[in-house]
Amino acid sequence: MTTYSLNELNQIAYINHIRKSGEHNSFIYDYNANKKIVLHNESYRIADISQDGKLAITISQGYERKNRKLRVVEIETKEVVFETNKIFAYEACFTPVSNLLACRADVKKGAADWTFVFNMDTEEVIYKFPSAHCLEYGTVNFECNTFVFLGNRKGEVILFDFAKLDATIFKIPAKKMIHRVMQLDSKYLFLIDGDMNAIKVSIEYNAGGILENIIWKTRLDYYSFAYAPRFFINGNKLIFDVIAYNEETDYERQKNTLNPLGVNIEATGYICSLELASGNIKLSKIPKGSMTNTISKHFGDCVIDVSGNVVNMKTNEVVEFEVSNHYKRHTKIFK
Repeated sequence: MTTYSLNELNQIAYINHIRKSGEHNSFIYDYNANKKIVLHNESYRIADISQDGKLAITISQGYERKNRKLRVVEIETKEVVFETNKIFAYEACFTPVSNLLACRADVKKGAADWTFVFNMDTEEVIYKFPSAHCLEYGTVNFECNTFVFLGNRKGEVILFDFAKLDATIFKIPAKKMIHRVMQLDSKYLFLIDGDMNAIKVSIEYNAGGILENIIWKTRLDYYSFAYAPRFFINGNKLIFDVIAYNEETDYERQKNTLNPLGVNIEATGYICSLELASGNIKLSKIPKGSMTNTISKHFGDCVIDVSGNVVNMKTNEVVEFEVSNHYKRHTKIFK
């Protein structure tokens, strides 16, 4: 399994690849210098890169608590600027406050995992969310100084304000739990609910904390969209990270006609984007045999899949990036 995350502004990315042995082969790739940067001489996973591209969060892999280390590392020098094993970390990300992280971890031995805001200076939990969902189901917004996350009741979301170090609980009229949420700006949230509805809602609430002003609601009715798909923002669009198939036969064909690199060679797949202003869906047909089932944001209007194949979403053409060769699974860095 491979994951890829790009900090486009600073032209730096991190790649996490799990070998067949189960060990992690994770590294930073600096596109400016065209070089691979390995941060530790052990099996570890990169959890996040800071907004300025200078720091990375890493989590060592292992099941012994004393060896499970959460670190913040200076990328250029590989200097560890923070390290702790007081929590058994699964996920962590940077926030608008330099000494605070959002984490999902076991805080007490033998207890269930928590999702919380963690103070690195004191190594204390300063706010615990009522649910312990994966961090990726919510999002940090650096401009709004917030982290929006899932609640533990139907239609519930929680907005943590880093300026106030406090949270507000909102609800939307929904029959199911919210599966993913993102704060788009100071006025709007984007959500995916348990009925696979994509929803844009205004952050205007009544006395009961109900968000009543739904701007639009769009059904995500694709065979490959199991649970709630991941997504990323590209300009004024939201791009889902799973190749969409609008025919069941194509979805089944995709699963049964993979070449050795895991690319669908027969099925007709689409990159699915959603206009944030209108909620309209656009499907961009991709060349057959050009991409695997999961994509990430690459430079400009391009997306990259887990094997390093790149497609331009505007032209629907396969793009040759010299630097993408460093990412391909069959090259030396993945051996």
